[in-house]
Amino acid sequence: MISFASGIALLLGLALSAGCASQYDARHRYEDGWRASDVLKVAPTPNQLESAGIDCSKSTVQSPVKGRRYAYIRYLRSFAPRHAIVVVPEHVSVIEGDRVFFNIYDCTQAIVPIVKVSFK
Repeated sequence: MISFASGIALLLGLALSAGCASQYDARHRYEDGWRASDVLKVAPTPNQLESAGIDCSKSTVQSPVKGRRYAYIRYLRSFAPRHAIVVVPEHVSVIEGDRVFFNIYDCTQAIVPIVKVSFK
């Protein structure tokens, strides 16, 4: 028979694991470098953003391109918050507060917005 405390611990563990599983996307696997990230700021030039451990703006053409935007994002690595500057593709619409998938190993991979699911 399971004790009351063990039952509560089991329910809490299941609830926490379900919360983590909701961010999993089979196409954007953690093992392949994809991380769920928060968009903190969007700007037309990387110079308007804080410095970051990963700066994907350096892998793009340095001359200004009309309409190009950059995002300053926060993701977790080894349970610690990290930051990156990424190029926002023309076809992607993101604003501060959005969640995106970002590949920490490959700056050529475009960020991918995480679709918010609503059950209303």
